[in-house]
Amino acid sequence: MDHGIEKTSGIGSGSTLPGTTRVRFRERQLLRASDLNAEQSYLITTRRRHNIGQHGWGIVSGLELTRTPAGIEVQPGYAVDGYGRELIVAAPLLIPPDSFNALKQKRLDVWLFYDLVEANVPQRGAWNCGPGRNTRNRERASIRLTRAPVVSKSDGAQASRTPAEVPVEDLPFPPSRTSPDDPASEWPVYLGRIRRSKKRAIYRKSPRAYASLSGELLSAVSGTARMQVGSELESDTRRFAVSVANASGQWNERLAIDNEGNTVITGNTTIKSRAEETPGEDTAAILANAAGELRSGQLRLRENKDPNAGVEAEEIEPLCARSGMMTGEKPGSARMVHFESLAAEPAAAAPWNVYRTSVTQDKSTLRQLRFEIGHPGDKGDPKLSMLAFGARGGLTNDFLPLLTISADCTVRIDRDLEVLGELSQGPILPDPSDPDFTALIANQWAEGTAVGQATAAPVTIQGIVQDPNAAVIPGARVEVRHNATKVRGSAVTNIEGNFSVSGLAEGNNTVRVSAPNFITRAEIIGFTAGETRTIEITLTPTRGTIRGTVVDLSGARLPGVLVVIQNLDTGEEGSRETLDEGQFTLLGMPPARYRATTNAVGLVFQEGVLVAGGTLNFTLGPTPP
Repeated sequence: MDHGIEKTSGIGSGSTLPGTTRVRFRERQLLRASDLNAEQSYLITTRRRHNIGQHGWGIVSGLELTRTPAGIEVQPGYAVDGYGRELIVAAPLLIPPDSFNALKQKRLDVWLFYDLVEANVPQRGAWNCGPGRNTRNRERASIRLTRAPVVSKSDGAQASRTPAEVPVEDLPFPPSRTSPDDPASEWPVYLGRIRRSKKRAIYRKSPRAYASLSGELLSAVSGTARMQVGSELESDTRRFAVSVANASGQWNERLAIDNEGNTVITGNTTIKSRAEETPGEDTAAILANAAGELRSGQLRLRENKDPNAGVEAEEIEPLCARSGMMTGEKPGSARMVHFESLAAEPAAAAPWNVYRTSVTQDKSTLRQLRFEIGHPGDKGDPKLSMLAFGARGGLTNDFLPLLTISADCTVRIDRDLEVLGELSQGPILPDPSDPDFTALIANQWAEGTAVGQATAAPVTIQGIVQDPNAAVIPGARVEVRHNATKVRGSAVTNIEGNFSVSGLAEGNNTVRVSAPNFITRAEIIGFTAGETRTIEITLTPTRGTIRGTVVDLSGARLPGVLVVIQNLDTGEEGSRETLDEGQFTLLGMPPARYRATTNAVGLVFQEGVLVAGGTLNFTLGPTPP
């Protein structure tokens, strides 16, 4: 007697659920038509469960709409509807030419659906005839034309995946249910849209519904590579990953993309040169065809590891992991970009490319990393082509250029320049062939001339310095420099913001005004001998930074929380989402009163004042009871 525990198929102890019934054949068994029908039904249902369980319904291959001399045809192909039923078109199907007139519509949608018709084959002996007495059922695919609604592209794509003939409860149809065999249960497959015209046009951008593959992990037969697509585990943030096995069989991820779109590449990655694929093509031609691509073997992505550490000291890098997991490193951080040198300097211009090369100058080899911008030549203004370095800031997160280099060789610094080392001009030797020496002599002569001019007919500049709100700025420094001779004069604004600089020479002078917490302003003004000029100068306050942290009741930092920042002086608003450490930052903010608001932690708001050039810190947490 067997005293073991009976197997169950339900979730409760001893409970069972109805399963799929199949025929069990025995020797000398009397076979009936119902037995053979049950066997056939079992095989059909199993195949259809696979079609919609491990695959998504839609077009598998072919079924294109093409224009022929006879009209528009549906080419041979194969599709599966949402119930798992196969739709096979073995020969081209002609769409009736009078369909547009019959439906009184200029645009028609073409659908393919499952059909089942009675059929008979010749056989010997007596057999009953009439309805329901057929010896075969023929599965076939039929075409249906419908009036095309006017919808957007996104709505059209959605409509192609949700046919109106399918009940809502069947969208989607799970493989655990039994597929209906009755063609009255329709699930049309969308093939595209056609339009009545002289050429009977076909919409090539129609959102055709294609079949897909369902699954999470795809493994190679060799067992040395696998690809992950998505994950059901909430802790696994990967949405795409490619792994390879090493000699010992351990898996190492080489490429990963997480649910936030961050891409991480582990290991040395080389972007090969097209020259390796097409021998004989020169580097200039390669660069000329680059057009926004990373090319020519210039770029390598490498792991940022300690070169002095041994192999045993290496740690597994956290690919697409949240901060705090594994080593605590943020996704995509601590990586290096290494440019490999070209075989030779480009023989022609290579605009809008970044590359590394070596050139010979004065019998020495210079290694250069070049950011080459394009010069428009005679077809445009070179000042409009530039290389810009900057950061994003402000409530609207606009790009703020800090350093720009134009194609006309103009270098501009848009913020304060802090020199940690020395910034000086080298000594000028008494060499008549040196342009700097001749310029020095000319400047000395012009300076003496300007001093004489200033003595004979001095120029005076006076005025007021204020902010954009017309408030005076006391203590601002006004410097005036004669452009030809470098002769200088200066003054400091009084408590009323007024200044006056006298004893200047005629000609072009650069007036430079600076004040603490304001952006320095400089402009060139031309004077005539003996002139007194009165001007108004407006300085813009330097911008500051707003930083903040969002925490919960325990003080833990909260990532992914939306924080709204409002300028209370202007009413302008912007928002930021907190990063992994619960922090948010806004750069380039003008001085004003600000309010920070977030509903995620129950805080109504928090306000503060940002001064020029300063930093305003917010800590947003739950309102204390």
